[in-house]
Amino acid sequence: MKTNKKTVFVVENNKLERNLIKDFFKGNQKYDFRYFMSSADCFAALNEHPMAVLIDYDLKTINVSENDGIKILDKIKELEHSTEVVFYSHHENTEVAVATIKHGAFDYIVLNEFHFYRLENELQTIEAHIFHKRQSGKYKFLFWLTLGIGSFWIILVVVLVVLGVLKPGNNVWLEP
Repeated sequence: MKTNKKTVFVVENNKLERNLIKDFFKGNQKYDFRYFMSSADCFAALNEHPMAVLIDYDLKTINVSENDGIKILDKIKELEHSTEVVFYSHHENTEVAVATIKHGAFDYIVLNEFHFYRLENELQTIEAHIFHKRQSGKYKFLFWLTLGIGSFWIILVVVLVVLGVLKPGNNVWLEP
């Protein structure tokens, strides 16, 4: 039986914080959480097309390239551009938050006593955002389809008039 759960990746190398996130989302039926210790592990699994990646901005690893959240974000967007990325951090640095948003992050959450609820709310917001993007895409398709069909008929009539098959004022298509 196929499940409709959305996949969410969590990249957190701090075992305590990762376990706290696991405990908070343990009973969640809407999302399938996958946990990674490093961004490299997350990159390797992006072919699963997760709905979102929740990532600690301050990954402290041996790999120096993983210490920069902006580089990690750019790499995720390069590999899977439709996946939304939410950063979380203990630092209330507005410049970092703005920089992550400018680079394509969905949000930046400062960890405090409410951050788990904020993360849960962000996942619901991302899900609604994706739904509305898909809906607007359907309407765009219908708009362009209608425009294309209308253009086809106009071009057809012009060609038939130029070829002399239809004569202006003949109103042949209106006769019973």
